[in-house]
Amino acid sequence: MLLPYAPVGISGLIRRGAARKAVRRHIEDLGFSVDLDAEVSELELSVRQKIEIARAVYRKPRILLLDEPTSTLAGRDVDWLGDIIARLKVAGTTIVFITHRMREVRALCDTLTILRNGRHIVTAPVADVSDADVIEKIIGRSIEQTFPPKPDSAQAFGPPVLGVRDLKVGRKLDGAGFDLRKGEILGVAGLQGMGQQDLFLACFGMAEIERGHILVDGRKVWLGSPADALRPNMAIGLVPEDRKSEGLFLKLSGSQNATLPVISRFTRLG
Repeated sequence: MLLPYAPVGISGLIRRGAARKAVRRHIEDLGFSVDLDAEVSELELSVRQKIEIARAVYRKPRILLLDEPTSTLAGRDVDWLGDIIARLKVAGTTIVFITHRMREVRALCDTLTILRNGRHIVTAPVADVSDADVIEKIIGRSIEQTFPPKPDSAQAFGPPVLGVRDLKVGRKLDGAGFDLRKGEILGVAGLQGMGQQDLFLACFGMAEIERGHILVDGRKVWLGSPADALRPNMAIGLVPEDRKSEGLFLKLSGSQNATLPVISRFTRLG
């Protein structure tokens, strides 16, 4: 967090005691806690995001650029960031806040700038622009209906395609169960780190199931790996929480990334 501003001794080596004390004082001042001895890779994604924010704030910048800082933060953590932004604003810091969430623009920003295809479209006070105007300027056309109409009843959906029964995975997820029908959208609500990821990983063959089972098209299945979930008779996909490190090979092209899950179906002899 302190690099390259960590306290050093005469020898040029970092004074670990002083550095640890400075970090602890800084994160306490920002209103959150973290195990200073934990490997960053072992921390939840939201905690890693907060550490990165704390690192940027520690340097006391005159101009702070925040690129989608709330993408992995839950409600209370977003409020936490809002408090920090308010403090920085009072201290005279200039902030550029990039987000796709209108409620954050309304709550945190004074002025709004919209870019489309790399071109500047408009800059205006937030209070002078309606949500409908923002959407129209972002996509370049007006839309009469933002979301498709919801079905009047469950009868509009098809048969069950995915089911979970009394599922226990890890320390957080215990007794989970649901039925998801063809064409239905199921929302899973909860604070960050309350078992949602364990549920998704189990349904994709990436977590050990301690109790319960998963149903696909009404039949009990065993998913030992993502390869099992991706089989044509399963056809389960996952968009992971951390897209960059878990969902993409950044050195490969978009087309290569898109075909990797199914490339074995179109190759011969490996």
